[in-house]
Amino acid sequence: MRVIATYQPNARRPQPSRRHRRWRWVLLLAVLAVVIGIFWYRDHTVSSPTSENSQSQAQAPPEPTGPDAQLESIFTSWAQAHPEHQWAVVVRGLDGDKRYGSYRAGEVTSAASIYKLFLTYLLFKKISLDQVPNITVSSSGGKWSLEHCLDMALRVSDNPCAWAIGNYTGWSPSNPILAQAGFSNTTLDITAGHKTSAEDTADLLEGMYKATLYTAQERDYLLNILRKQSYNQGIPAGCSGCTVANKTGELPGVKHDAAVVQYGGMAYLVVIFSDGATYSQIAELASQVQAYMSK
Repeated sequence: MRVIATYQPNARRPQPSRRHRRWRWVLLLAVLAVVIGIFWYRDHTVSSPTSENSQSQAQAPPEPTGPDAQLESIFTSWAQAHPEHQWAVVVRGLDGDKRYGSYRAGEVTSAASIYKLFLTYLLFKKISLDQVPNITVSSSGGKWSLEHCLDMALRVSDNPCAWAIGNYTGWSPSNPILAQAGFSNTTLDITAGHKTSAEDTADLLEGMYKATLYTAQERDYLLNILRKQSYNQGIPAGCSGCTVANKTGELPGVKHDAAVVQYGGMAYLVVIFSDGATYSQIAELASQVQAYMSK
């Protein structure tokens, strides 16, 4: 006789308590929070290469923290190689070129005909450019149009015309006006002689070029005359292919040249003072400066 075992259903699995179910939910939420945190961190801290490159390109180049060491090395080496003369030199980049350097720039010396540059500042503090064609100036019994005398005083360094401009602006009030403008090393004295420094001359040229001491129209007018300079054996001769607006100064024992130099869309100013060096020496130093500034 076959014995049939009585059917017994599987024992029911015990259900987790409420406390265990709550801990499961807590654990699940914690995992989700970690995953979300990881994605949030990646999105906010990792930049694409394109973004990094664009940020790098947008940054402006750092400003120089001091004089250009290579420029000043050129000046020092030059002075050591030419001890028979005293030298004062200033070079400053323009149009975004931040390089600059100097050598004995603050030393006061005879201005020679460099003072004629300062006369133009005094003149345009007194009148506007559109008045120039209507003014007559005089000196030592001669009379000329102011337009003629500006050209003659700057382009061929004519002395009677320069004196006539100085007579018009006034010699006595000139020095307080120059001092107020920051030219602390410059004094004009028709009797004892005019004095200035390479630094003051560089400040004047920079203020002219940047139209901070002159209007843009006055700047263009003056630079156009200086670019036609008759005395071009100095800085212009040392900068072949450059556009040079310069003014020389020459007396016994004095030979200076000061210029705004433009080349390849860039510009700089250079002032070279000496106690009677030759123009060929000034040209040679200017050539060394150009070789470095054109890099």
